[in-house]
Amino acid sequence: STFTGGMDVKYGINEAFTLDVTLLPDFGQVIFDQQVLNISPFEIRFNENRQFFTEGTELFNKSNLFYSRRIGVQTPSKVYKSQLNDNEELNEIPTSVPLINASKISGRLKNGLGIGVFNGVTAEQKGKAINSLNGDEREISISPLSNYNVIVLDQNLKNNSSITFTNTNVWRAGNFYDANVSGLDTKLNTKSNDYFVQTQAKISNILDTNNISLGHTWGIEAGKQRGNFTYGLEYYEESDSYDPNDLGFLRANNSRVGEVYIGYRNFNPKIEKINRFFTSASLSNEWLYAPNLFAGSFWNARATTITNSFNALGIRLSGTLNESNDYFEPRGDVIGEEKFIRPVWTSTRAWFSSNYQKRIATDIGIGYVFVERNDWWEWNYDFENRFRITNQLFLIHYWEQRFQNNSEGYAVDFGTPEFSHNGTIFGNRDRINTTQTLGIDYTLTNRIGITFRLRNYNAIIKYKSFSELLPNGRLSSLENYSGNDIDGNSVYDINYNAFTIDMLFRWVFFPGSEINLVWKNSIFSDDESINQTYWNNLFGNLQDGPMNTFSIKLIYWLDAQYLKK
Repeated sequence: STFTGGMDVKYGINEAFTLDVTLLPDFGQVIFDQQVLNISPFEIRFNENRQFFTEGTELFNKSNLFYSRRIGVQTPSKVYKSQLNDNEELNEIPTSVPLINASKISGRLKNGLGIGVFNGVTAEQKGKAINSLNGDEREISISPLSNYNVIVLDQNLKNNSSITFTNTNVWRAGNFYDANVSGLDTKLNTKSNDYFVQTQAKISNILDTNNISLGHTWGIEAGKQRGNFTYGLEYYEESDSYDPNDLGFLRANNSRVGEVYIGYRNFNPKIEKINRFFTSASLSNEWLYAPNLFAGSFWNARATTITNSFNALGIRLSGTLNESNDYFEPRGDVIGEEKFIRPVWTSTRAWFSSNYQKRIATDIGIGYVFVERNDWWEWNYDFENRFRITNQLFLIHYWEQRFQNNSEGYAVDFGTPEFSHNGTIFGNRDRINTTQTLGIDYTLTNRIGITFRLRNYNAIIKYKSFSELLPNGRLSSLENYSGNDIDGNSVYDINYNAFTIDMLFRWVFFPGSEINLVWKNSIFSDDESINQTYWNNLFGNLQDGPMNTFSIKLIYWLDAQYLKK
């Protein structure tokens, strides 16, 4: 058991501005992230569940430069990789970094100027690096003492227009690099608000002891936003050196995109039993920024209808006009030197959602992806049932499965194969993703409640054959490459499981004061058992031995004005 103490301060500076401060916060009771098996070349973005970072942060998120999970949770991997020598890797990557304090001030003046200032400090986090050749270990600093700062100035203009300046800054102690990003966003509407022009311009600056790396992104969008018909045209680009990820989130830079879109909507259709409907379609082209190489042409279309009984249904279509060039899937050190030619594909999805005001409601969806290459095909389905059993008891059950058959992609290895290969290896594989969640909310009184969240995620990947990526982006079969280790087991096949439970009992015994009792249960595992059914895999996974955490948290609110009296 552990005992921690901290302090939160909320101070109304005046009618417009509020100061929030948290000192030595403990986020051990925050719900689990929805972990997935990631074999893509990009980082996964998780939702922010910490209360301090979800309340009153609208102003900070306006320019999409502030990803609060960088503070105390998802430190960019390049921070600790800069400390590793050749043949070294971390024996364990910490899931969090101690947060010493954080504070934010936000509000809006009478002249329409919104001001936001955020600052956070995290402590140093150490870890052990292991040399894969000789097994030597040494301690390294994964994340140094760091200061995170955000400043936002947002001015309201006439006709619901606005102009926003945002600056984010990360300072790290020692020999680590620092980072700074500045952005200017504008939106200008006509007097009738029918038409608009929206622009963005951002500059990133990575400050290292031996090097300064500048990058940029800019974009412009214009169109019609009101009325039955809407349309627009946009263009944006990100240089190959633009990097906002020390305090922001960007999956990949080095791109240029042009898009045109059109839509039609009717909020009062003269059709029996139809309340409203929406349709839209878009066409986009993508290129690399440097070198200037074509990536692909993509299209998208969708339609949504809401009935008079407030049931909703829709269809979504998307795809490519021709084969596309994927410069990120090969995982090369220099983007543009290698490419993988993706086949033409068309994705379809239909869905239905019943009225949530009813005691029983359901959501159903089904999709299929047509791929014009060999026997590659994909499909998925999902459903969610919502039960309002009583006015105090509410239950939600969700189920989803996604299937990929004979798909082609970069072969991610989870071990060391018996025979090495110098080229870039791709694999033909089958993949099944299954996600099941159960949520229960029980309200005992207006101050006492219980929430229960269970989630099970299972991903199974089975490789059938392997190929070498050729310079022209095509694949050449590797007949003699098995992908096995010295024991004959595949280093590419994987059965990954994430099973989590979050259960919270909350009693607000005084306004602003509460007691939280939390039970958290988790099992994370991976092995090569790829031929099991979902249910056999689930019951077998539950035998692996879960980690249970029980915690009690007391929050007592001290009203400074009351104490003063």
